[in-house]
Amino acid sequence: MAVTEERKVIALRSRAELHGYLVSADEKTAKVLWATAAGRRRTAVVSLEEITFPGPERPWEGVEIAA
Repeated sequence: MAVTEERKVIALRSRAELHGYLVSADEKTAKVLWATAAGRRRTAVVSLEEITFPGPERPWEGVEIAA
């Protein structure tokens, strides 16, 4: 079963864009999970201001993760 589209996010970091999945969030931060091309899974805690949702102007280009 694949992870739902609603969880796909892009974290706009100063050095890179992380195309991953929203795992959890609180009032100020969000935890994002993404997969590398080598298949490893990584997580990062980012501020909510760094989170955006994919759209036509910025499509999601992450590696799919099956649940």
